[in-house]
Amino acid sequence: MNCLYIGAYNRGFKEGARNISYTYIPNIRSINTPVKNVKLDFNLFAEVLQTIATKYYDKASLNTEKLMEGAIKGMVNSLDDPFTEFLTVKDAEELNTELSGSFDGIGAEVSKKNGKIIIVAPLKNTPADKAGLMPQDEIVAVDGVSTYNLSVTDVVTKIRGKKNTKVELTIMRNTWDKPKIISIVRSSINIPSAEVPMLPNNIALLRIYNFYQPLPSQIAKAVQTIQTNKAKGIILDLRNNPGGFLDIYTDIGNYFFADNTLLLIEDYEDKQFNKEYKTFRDGELKDIPIVVLINEGTASAAEILAGALRDNRGVKLVGENSFGKGSVQELVDLSGGNQLKITVAHWLTPNGTDISKKGIKPDIVVKLEQEEDNGSYSTITLENDSQLKRAYDEIISSVK
Repeated sequence: MNCLYIGAYNRGFKEGARNISYTYIPNIRSINTPVKNVKLDFNLFAEVLQTIATKYYDKASLNTEKLMEGAIKGMVNSLDDPFTEFLTVKDAEELNTELSGSFDGIGAEVSKKNGKIIIVAPLKNTPADKAGLMPQDEIVAVDGVSTYNLSVTDVVTKIRGKKNTKVELTIMRNTWDKPKIISIVRSSINIPSAEVPMLPNNIALLRIYNFYQPLPSQIAKAVQTIQTNKAKGIILDLRNNPGGFLDIYTDIGNYFFADNTLLLIEDYEDKQFNKEYKTFRDGELKDIPIVVLINEGTASAAEILAGALRDNRGVKLVGENSFGKGSVQELVDLSGGNQLKITVAHWLTPNGTDISKKGIKPDIVVKLEQEEDNGSYSTITLENDSQLKRAYDEIISSVK
């Protein structure tokens, strides 16, 4: 998802969440189906460029490379798709660093929605989490500079910086009367991907925070813990999970379903290119009762997993409507080491539901009773988290 972590370089999973992603999904096959009857006339572009070169007052300040980069970004931005983006060489390098799960920053997933720069999810135990940032918070300004009309990349560039330096975010929350300035000190971010504390009555709380590179090894350990403890049921917490890599999602999906179960559909405008992803083995957790927690920070691959569990196993979803990042991005290599991240398809759940923009509605709607206090992972417990408590009651009733 184009919602990527705010850090050395962050945006909307990847979208993944990071983005993105947005779920951020590289290595998807290219589909070379050109739009028919499109006439390209570059005369006007050349005319404007030539006029600038000959008539602009401060010719000494002209930078041809910057002019071309601006023109390309303008063309891409005209698509009005927050998940399609031109990446410079530096952008691409820093993006790859973030997707590895370790970087400097504040630790929040951001994206663009309805023209506003918003927080998709604060990451566990990061400066953003400890500062109390919450899903759907709007970033109105960064260090006093308005984000109005700025791209996600522009905003991220202003937010990122070295650890131990300070950034001031002007935040607007739908429960506030006016924006507030929140000062955050950047830090080195090492993102956990999964953990599994045990709850009373032998219920496992499996928290998956993203679908990035560290997840496979961490989920394997979590599954082993669940098996060792002979858990009677699982609460799968996907709240504030921005998504991640396609191949990691399809790998992780194998734990939850029987062999040859449909995990998702990749839906292209030209339906002949549609692709189905299925499990390739029986999963260790396929017979254990599950309830899933989702919220407005649940995006992309996390939404698809929630949808697949409901479609395939009738699993109940508890919480709030998910983010609605159901588009697939492809990374296209361009000349000079630049890249274009472009929307090429939509995710569909196994039953064919398109989650783009509208997200997934939970079966049991529960809003946090103390939203201000429970925005941080550090304050969430079974006692003070009404969503978690409702999911716990639901799983207990199903395992008795």
